[in-house]
Amino acid sequence: MSRKKKYVSVIIPAISLFLLLFLFLLSGLISLGQQLNSVSPILAWLYGLIVLACLGAGIIWPIVSVWRRPIFSMYMLRYRDGRARFYWCRKLTDNLKKNTELTNEETAQLEDFLKQGNQADDLLIEFFTEKFSPVIDSEIKSAAKTAFVTTAISQTAFYDMFSILSVNLHLIRTIVESCGYRPSGASLLGLYVRILKATFLAGGLEEMDLEELLPLVTGNAAMKLPGLVFASAAQGTVNAFMTIRVGILTKKYLFSADGPIEMPQARKDSYKEAIDFLKKCELHKDVIAIAKKTAQGAKEAAAASVKKVFKSTKTSPLT
Repeated sequence: MSRKKKYVSVIIPAISLFLLLFLFLLSGLISLGQQLNSVSPILAWLYGLIVLACLGAGIIWPIVSVWRRPIFSMYMLRYRDGRARFYWCRKLTDNLKKNTELTNEETAQLEDFLKQGNQADDLLIEFFTEKFSPVIDSEIKSAAKTAFVTTAISQTAFYDMFSILSVNLHLIRTIVESCGYRPSGASLLGLYVRILKATFLAGGLEEMDLEELLPLVTGNAAMKLPGLVFASAAQGTVNAFMTIRVGILTKKYLFSADGPIEMPQARKDSYKEAIDFLKKCELHKDVIAIAKKTAQGAKEAAAASVKKVFKSTKTSPLT
């Protein structure tokens, strides 16, 4: 019964958030489609095909490809008393050979681990962590920068929501594909609920004010940014932060070696880890680049405007 209640407590919020997001996206899509249809029915048809392609590649495919993977986590390699579970050790070894890229030396090394008795689980966990942890961290960093850049540049709520949803779904997919397996159904639903929350709450954080996060990551340089650039950079930083938390939680589910993770503690730990990770991403370089680009654009626009006014004043007759 407790397990059933846990599933219900996850599924109901997920469905509710999904429906709200679906309706919001649908209204935006229909509105733009009607505008294009008023110009040309052909444009409306092309727009519909593009929308379907984006939905398929950006949302549907990442979800389907994740759910097709086998369910597994590191703690399944050992019993509670510490003895190795050879069946699951063999399953992990076979899965790594099938779904990941290994050298001949690494393949032979995995086979040798299985001959080490009750040390097999420890050896496999150490091998797995050393090989895939850097790969996953790289994927998280890449996704965080994508989330930052796309939402820092864009000023459209509809595009921001779709891009953040797609970036986070693809992040889970790449992590799962790197490891060769996925978390349990309940854990995966919990991650998707967090993604939907991140999509809706992209304008603020659960534990920290928006204005506090950017200076924390970028230092005093952030306070020198113009107001509009600061707001855009802060928005991008918030979305990058949320993306990092999704990646860290996914990694925790898959790398947990001492039993299923406790979600309240995992959320608390992921917050601190995401702050540290965000600092290492060097997003401040992207902030400065955007600031320079925006400032240069504003300077050129102002110069062009002054030049235009000067010319019109010079050629206009005096009254």
